[in-house]
Amino acid sequence: MLNLCLTLLAIAMPQQDWTALELPELSGETNPDAFFPPVASGGHIQLDARDRTQARNSRALLTAQDVAALLERSAGAAGKNLALFPYSPPLLARGSDEDIAWARATLSAIDAAGKRQSMKLSAWLIPEAGASAPDGDGAWPQAHAWQAVVSPGEEIVFGQRLHEDFVANYDVNVSTDAGVAAPMVGGVTSGKTVHLRASKIRGGTGYHLRGQLDLAELAGFEEFDPDSPDLGKIRQPLVNSTTLNFSGVAESGEFLRVDLSGTPLKEPDWTLLVRVETVAEPEGPATDGVLPGHDWRAIDVTLLSTRSAGLPHFNPGAGIGDQVYLEAMSSHSAAITPSGVLSAVESGSRSSRTSRSISKAGPTTQIAEGLLLIAAGDSADSTADRVASFVRAVESPRLNTITVELRMGGLRATFPAASGEPVRLASGRERTLLTGYSAEIAPNTWMPIPIVEHHFDGLAWQGRLGGEQLHSSLWLSTTEEIAVRDRFEARLGAVQLPRRSVRAARKDVRIGDGSTELLGPLKNSESVQIELSAR
Repeated sequence: MLNLCLTLLAIAMPQQDWTALELPELSGETNPDAFFPPVASGGHIQLDARDRTQARNSRALLTAQDVAALLERSAGAAGKNLALFPYSPPLLARGSDEDIAWARATLSAIDAAGKRQSMKLSAWLIPEAGASAPDGDGAWPQAHAWQAVVSPGEEIVFGQRLHEDFVANYDVNVSTDAGVAAPMVGGVTSGKTVHLRASKIRGGTGYHLRGQLDLAELAGFEEFDPDSPDLGKIRQPLVNSTTLNFSGVAESGEFLRVDLSGTPLKEPDWTLLVRVETVAEPEGPATDGVLPGHDWRAIDVTLLSTRSAGLPHFNPGAGIGDQVYLEAMSSHSAAITPSGVLSAVESGSRSSRTSRSISKAGPTTQIAEGLLLIAAGDSADSTADRVASFVRAVESPRLNTITVELRMGGLRATFPAASGEPVRLASGRERTLLTGYSAEIAPNTWMPIPIVEHHFDGLAWQGRLGGEQLHSSLWLSTTEEIAVRDRFEARLGAVQLPRRSVRAARKDVRIGDGSTELLGPLKNSESVQIELSAR
């Protein structure tokens, strides 16, 4: 009876109309542009082109449901009688004119905080070593110039990637008295691309950058005939490449630069300039005269919550891949999620101020991917300020940046390296070789199975900065001759037998040591030197 009375009363009372509220920019679902992942060091040749990387999915930092829940919590804390339609988008609200105006003001403040997260990222790739920064309008003759507006932690790719398929090998299958060799299609990747991921630091006054510069040219193909009646010819691509993974820290609007000279490309000298412009996040209490819940802080924690993709194991292949290699390397620092950051701040607050808990009584907080959205408090010791202070303290050890200069003969690379981040340079020539056979055997037949290996000649170096010391390792490979043994000599089919030379070293280098020799010169092999300087 009571429920029936309440229902009749609700029907009899005048109903307020639903009002559509505009979602903040953080709720916009991004549809990523054409994206291709970074190339692994020396990995421009894929022996099986069917191994494709999936495209990125679209994402929104705050879903419409997140916004509705946040607005509902904020309304409750502010004593507003605001009803929200349970399904969104669109975001529908019902309440008095005053309550709707409050909701619009709150969403506007959240939108303003979200827009402060946007960063303007600009990059210039110039076919000249040691090129100076562009002029005011960013113009530079013959330069590849790009600009994009990105969110912290979002990976952006500039440049052009080329792909060409080729017959890399054969997939052999036999039955009782018959067999077949199906062609295996490989792929060659080339082009000039720049992969960048920036995070805001020091409250948005600066930026931390992780990047890869990938320069690769397809020099051509060679054909190799296994000289077997069961197999066709194999194409072997020749790729000249230089791939550099770097990282660095700079103030908003300042440049980070990479200089390369003497690379194996047709245009051997290049300069990459990157600039990120950020908006600083306000600090301290909410702005005077602003109602509670109408001043928000968006605190970027992508540097803490996302680690670099890491550098994979890398070896020269073709007979010596198991003898010398660069180990896989990732960021030295552990990842801390946004919820972990908030939990650490809350735990610290409870332990130091047992009479006060910020878990529920404090300002409204929303956790998003790489982001903490917090309503500004009315004092200098608000949750937003404590979170911002904690983030600055944790990110501080990661902000040291040095300049690394590597030299080997005519090759010279100068680039930034941030503390704890892996950096790597791979410069040389990639190709494939048919180095042997196995066999597929059936009761009445057999067929040879070619063994095709990846082959890299050149310099491979990597390092990671810890304190004032760079821990580095490298290998240097050269091929003196590729002998061919015909089917008569090798029995199953013709093979390519490279005679190779390889050297390796591991050395820790300190800032201020001056030029340090990592590998000394040998006959037909240049020395490798490194020098570190504070940025």
